[in-house]
This record gives sequence, structure tokens and C-alpha cells, in this order.
Amino acid sequence: MMVLLNFDKQDELHNLIHWLRLVSADIFQRLQLQLPTSQNPFLTTW
Repeated sequence: MMVLLNFDKQDELHNLIHWLRLVSADIFQRLQLQLPTSQNPFLTTW
């Protein structure tokens, strides 16, 4: 993630939140592919 390498202090929190959202979305998609829909506990929380 090149975004984390060159951000200034003003946008540090914003970029960190954006990066965390990208990681969370990627993890969620991987879990959706691995788990059956009926046994996916994340469907109720997302």
C-alpha cells in the first residue's frame, strides 16, 4: 500500500482509515468466498 508511505501528518488519519477499509473489504470478500452463505456470520454485522 503506497498510500501509507507518503502521506503528510494532516491526512494521516484519513489515509489510515481508508487503508483499513480496503483491508477490511478484502478480508470480507475472502471470507465470503470461503464460507457458505448460510454459515457466514458477517452477513448480519455488515
